[in-house]
Amino acid sequence: MAAHPAETGTLSRGPTLADVARLAGVSMMTVSRVANDCPNVRRATRERVGEAIRRLNYVPNTEARALATARRRRVALCHSTARTPYLGEILAAALKQSSESGVQLVVIDFDDDEDAALAAARMTTSGVDAVLLCWPFCDVPAVRDVIAATALPCAALAPGRGTGDLTVDNQAAARAMTEHLLRLGHRRIAFIGGDLAEAASHSCLAGYRAAMASAGLSAAASVLMGHGDYRTGLDAAAELLARPTPPTAIFASSDEIAAAVVATAHGRGLDVPADLTVCGFGDSAIARAIWPRLTTSCPPVAELTRQTVSLLVRRARRGTAGIPSAQTALHYRIVRRQSDAAPRLFNHCTMP
Repeated sequence: MAAHPAETGTLSRGPTLADVARLAGVSMMTVSRVANDCPNVRRATRERVGEAIRRLNYVPNTEARALATARRRRVALCHSTARTPYLGEILAAALKQSSESGVQLVVIDFDDDEDAALAAARMTTSGVDAVLLCWPFCDVPAVRDVIAATALPCAALAPGRGTGDLTVDNQAAARAMTEHLLRLGHRRIAFIGGDLAEAASHSCLAGYRAAMASAGLSAAASVLMGHGDYRTGLDAAAELLARPTPPTAIFASSDEIAAAVVATAHGRGLDVPADLTVCGFGDSAIARAIWPRLTTSCPPVAELTRQTVSLLVRRARRGTAGIPSAQTALHYRIVRRQSDAAPRLFNHCTMP
């Protein structure tokens, strides 16, 4: 009788690609194509291989796969340390997903838009197999043109901007936040937004208007748009709060604008949220740094990054070049903190 591996001290090997192929009744090449999510595999075959993988508890050896193809694929993540939002979360999620996908992540910091096209051109000849463009470079035409001129697969990552391959439903998020304010009892709800040329600002305004219209409320006189920065918030809040009948709640299309609204309210002797509710959008660092901490809409940055990296790796393995236009939307969630409350029973104009 043959000795049991435990009796001889020999380690038992796990299931191999050949074991899966034998159980599924297909070639090892077919198993490899299914494991790598390659196209042109019939559904019945894919399901049979998947069942064999589950039954055997087979885990693909990404390192062995990389050696078999001479080297690991290299994915370049292009960002700006100064300008890319959520950079810490993006890098952590991208590194984790790259490791799980068996690819090497090459992190590249572009300095500014002017030099980004030259940096992108150098990067495309440096031996990378795919490119992940973070905001703002995914919105820079010169950079996109450089990538489009190569055979490199590319994906865009822009949480909250509405321009990535996988994005978030800004309109639904803004509508949900406005509906939250309506449920608290607010009816005089103002909106302060950024540049309407930006997809995110346009979508947020549309969501706000949709919620107000559904509640039978007019929003025409309660919308102020600017550049999306802190100064926009200061100027717009000063105008809104100086009105004879000011809003009881202000919803801003960014946390930076909302922080400026809070500062303006405090400067006028108003308590947030007792006298004025203020809500932001994006759950950026400033939302947690000011007092009261902002109620805001939080984009799923880690999940967005994970899925975008996974999508890019699949494109690289399939040899899909360029920057596609199709988008898949993920959903925000509302993070309630200390800046929102039910409105007072009297108007601000009665206050000193």
